[in-house]
Amino acid sequence: IGDIYHRCLMELTAKLTLPDVPVTAPESPWMTLTREECRNFVEQTVARETANYREGLFQLGHEEQYRSRRIADICEKVCWVCVEQVRAGQILSSRFEVPFGRGRAIPPIAVDAEGRQIFIEGKIDRVDTYEKDGTTYFRIVDYKTGRKDFSYTDLLYGKDLQMLLYLFALQENQKKSGHPMQPAGAL
Repeated sequence: IGDIYHRCLMELTAKLTLPDVPVTAPESPWMTLTREECRNFVEQTVARETANYREGLFQLGHEEQYRSRRIADICEKVCWVCVEQVRAGQILSSRFEVPFGRGRAIPPIAVDAEGRQIFIEGKIDRVDTYEKDGTTYFRIVDYKTGRKDFSYTDLLYGKDLQMLLYLFALQENQKKSGHPMQPAGAL
């Protein structure tokens, strides 16, 4: 079910982001989308995804059809919150499914481990940029289906490092590019 939510969010954000149009410009689809259009898009996407999921599992009875409707309801609410969040900000651009790793525009994080080099690679769901007082900032957005709170204790024990690794990979790449941006956070 988490895969269906994630797919829906990624497709919506890709649909709403146009090349060379700032995300929060008045003509941006992010700013003009209506709640009804969002709902229709989500319903179509969820219907397509659930029709193909595990050989039509969501079509096999009233309980599964109800579950499919619940997925669409929850996903629509999450997608609309995402739209409202973007509208409330000053985002210039968003990039989606940004890979980092060997052979990518953003190199991997290289770690020496007892004489061996380990490469940390991944794909960032969304990277937003904005400017304030002449400085360009970036933030990482990772789509999750559950609630996840930041725990400093977990960080100290090397757990739940995903978001910080994403920030580190982007910041290191920005330093090398000659156009450094400052990290603003990870959501």
